[in-house]
Amino acid sequence: MARRTGDKKAIRKAEQAQIRLRQQVFFVCSGQPLSQALLTLGLEPERFLAVRNGQMLPMDGVLAAGDEVQLVAIVAGGCLR
Repeated sequence: MARRTGDKKAIRKAEQAQIRLRQQVFFVCSGQPLSQALLTLGLEPERFLAVRNGQMLPMDGVLAAGDEVQLVAIVAGGCLR
């Protein structure tokens, strides 16, 4: 069955970007900076690196519809001997 042109669910889905963190998948509105999307999700942008299409995505990079972004947690600390 074909979708109608005015189908709101199809339009919403087409305007979303996908953000993955470990096993979790989040859908956010496209057209906003990555840092803003993370803050909306309750995540601190300083704690992550983002990869889109195999390349680093800066936190001020704008999300496009259909983007699939993988977040990688930054690990710091330890002791030097």
